[in-house]
Amino acid sequence: MFDAQEVTNFVVAAATVAAAVFAGRQVRELVRQQRQAEQLETRAVSVMWQAKSAPHKPDGADGTRTIRATFDADVRIEKTMSATVAFDDMHGRSQVTTWPRSRSQQVAAAAH
Repeated sequence: MFDAQEVTNFVVAAATVAAAVFAGRQVRELVRQQRQAEQLETRAVSVMWQAKSAPHKPDGADGTRTIRATFDADVRIEKTMSATVAFDDMHGRSQVTTWPRSRSQQVAAAAH
């Protein structure tokens, strides 16, 4: 029927195929993780600002100041502020990140 050499060859071939499939899955997972990391780097761009002036008296005819912000206890600044950042990612592609993100973007980001 089968001699020992044929059985050995079959076992070696099966082990080789299994190893190739395992390696392929590992490479695919690594690529997926790298893409996810790049997406997180793009989405995680943060914005920080520092006032260049701190006006302490009215500077216009109508009494408004250069910087105007409401600091009422009932008003949360993050609800009234927004930012847009345009930048080139590590691959040289132009990206734009806005804050705050829309609810649909937050749900999509949480799903990844």
